[in-house]
Amino acid sequence: MVDGNVLVPFVELEFTHGLGPPPGRYVVRATGSEPPTTAPPAGVAPTLPVGSADVLLIRVDQAPAARRPLLRRSRPAQIESGEPPAEVPVYVAALLFATRAFAGHAAADAAMASWRADGASAEPLVHEALVVLNRAVRAYRAAAADPYVVEVTRADARAVRVGHGGAGLVRGDWDDAVALPAQQASRLGRADRLRPTEIVAAVLAGRAPILDGEDVLLRAVLDIEQGRPDVAAAQLELAVDLLLDEPSGPGSRLPWGRDRATGVRERLGDEQTRAAALAELNALAAEIGEAIDAWRAG
Repeated sequence: MVDGNVLVPFVELEFTHGLGPPPGRYVVRATGSEPPTTAPPAGVAPTLPVGSADVLLIRVDQAPAARRPLLRRSRPAQIESGEPPAEVPVYVAALLFATRAFAGHAAADAAMASWRADGASAEPLVHEALVVLNRAVRAYRAAAADPYVVEVTRADARAVRVGHGGAGLVRGDWDDAVALPAQQASRLGRADRLRPTEIVAAVLAGRAPILDGEDVLLRAVLDIEQGRPDVAAAQLELAVDLLLDEPSGPGSRLPWGRDRATGVRERLGDEQTRAAALAELNALAAEIGEAIDAWRAG
């Protein structure tokens, strides 16, 4: 799949919850690109010349994933107070950028030096890996008809590594890698203003509602981050409609929201237009979030 003499950059992400897609190797091509003219025999992993496609690897490390009993109903097991929690499996997803193999060791070393000096310089690769992984998650969710399978974010990963390697990458062995620091910033920059602990307490005590429009708004934010402006615009339209329908809700603060989202969706065209639309939708989502904040603050 990857020649031992070729150095391929990769991003590896660790999660402590199931991702949906089963462990395996998945060929990744750009949407709309031509598939190979002949398919490999059933049960045979495809062999890729470097440069033809990227590869998404998903595996489960440490504890085995929980399985449902197949033949008989299992019974609850007696436990004692103070027993340690069950061992947690680690779900690992790695994207091998075989389409962007380094020209040689010097180029690979230069990239590593840049990532060590400034972890932010590797974040575009991390973002691309998350986009591909979430494509797989969405595909699995649709095929399994399981709405509880959800996309992952940068903050969900308990560890993020970037580096390079050769043929050993398909076994999880790299030549050189660094662990990137966690990102602390909230997507909408709202965490400090919202005082999440106080709001959780107010919702559970029945003193404050959870707005359906907020859930849809966050869904739109995810679509924006994943580069889907058409879906994001539709989600923002729905979010505003739901907020407008909330009695005594924040809808009165954003009567302009739906028309702006509709306008963006209607102007979508080429890639340049879509890129500009993502920036505009991101700003609109932030404004809607600020209107909700102001409503919660009274």
